[in-house]
Amino acid sequence: MLKNKKNLLKLCLVVLMIVSTIIVLTGCGKKDNKNNTFPLPIIVDGKVNFDNLYSIKKSNNWLLNTLFSRNIKVEDVFYSFYQNNELYIIKNNDIKN
Repeated sequence: MLKNKKNLLKLCLVVLMIVSTIIVLTGCGKKDNKNNTFPLPIIVDGKVNFDNLYSIKKSNNWLLNTLFSRNIKVEDVFYSFYQNNELYIIKNNDIKN
């Protein structure tokens, strides 16, 4: 059993990262036939996935400006994904014990 909310968050993040990776690797694309948008991982463990960044037609400048506006550095990001025209960010210190 999970002892606390942070362990549950970590588990959910791992599942999300696995599902996102499967979607990208299988070539499912960003949208299905019902026009639902799947999350695309943009930053994983402080490293930018430039293929996904460019596939959403965003530049590295856009990413850096978005992070700067939120007072976040790339290396401080545990996981970030793009879905429905929004960048979602989970910082390293959000998941540390």
